[in-house]
Amino acid sequence: MPLLRFLKSVLLAPEIYLAVLIGLVVLLEAGGEPKVENAELIRSTGKAQFTERVSEPMGKNEKFSVEFDLVTGKLDAWELRIIPDDCAVSFFVNGEKFMPKEKGKQLCDWNGGFKIDASELVEKGAETHFIINMENKGGKGGVSVNAVSKAAASKVWLALGALLLFALFGCVLHRMRMPVPLSAAILLACLLHFSYTLDTAYTERAHDLDAHIDYIGHIVKQGEFPEADECWACYHPPVYYAVAAATWKLGTWFGASPERAVQWLSFLLSFFMLAFGVQALRSVLHGGPL
Repeated sequence: MPLLRFLKSVLLAPEIYLAVLIGLVVLLEAGGEPKVENAELIRSTGKAQFTERVSEPMGKNEKFSVEFDLVTGKLDAWELRIIPDDCAVSFFVNGEKFMPKEKGKQLCDWNGGFKIDASELVEKGAETHFIINMENKGGKGGVSVNAVSKAAASKVWLALGALLLFALFGCVLHRMRMPVPLSAAILLACLLHFSYTLDTAYTERAHDLDAHIDYIGHIVKQGEFPEADECWACYHPPVYYAVAAATWKLGTWFGASPERAVQWLSFLLSFFMLAFGVQALRSVLHGGPL
């Protein structure tokens, strides 16, 4: 029967098992990662809760603070990456004043931000309360806070996940009957993109980020597409944003940053765009049908 033959071909496909293994690696790795919880932006006018990033219209030179709890998970080496909008003025950890090594302009770097390597300030698996007093220099004010593990175990999980992911890419290219030289070129390009995504915060080089997050957030919260004039990007075709909303929810379920999950979705889509783009170009050059 056609259905049985189809099911058999699916069960014999290595891509299925690689995808399952990648999911298990992500799940296990996310369980040991440090997490930012109970995050709030506090102003004289009230409070706003957020997960990893918050940005609100406020007055020039307005002072505000950001509070959050850091749960370090099962690993003992971590790094806190902070992108202020616009300046971080002072820091408190469990009620005690703390100043990171970074000073001056780095504490006001709204593009790249700065890092705090303060593993000695927290106990493994414990909850640590942070307060960052900040000042807005104009436009919107807010912050992006991301906790990243630097432990060797985390790097092992990352290497294993990358190996499985690129094995999956290789299987897809083989199934497309892509010539080996072109497959190697595509995988090399994806490796460069993988390295870039791994080391680049989703807020960097993203001038229209808020509009896209508003679009995705509307779908996540309302369960429907927004009207074209509800946000700056809401007139865009909805397919990508629907997939991004599902990825956002998936990232939340895995205990990972939903924004970073969408960033990795874009990486995956870039592989398929490159692979199918090369395949289409090959068909055109060889005179075959697309």
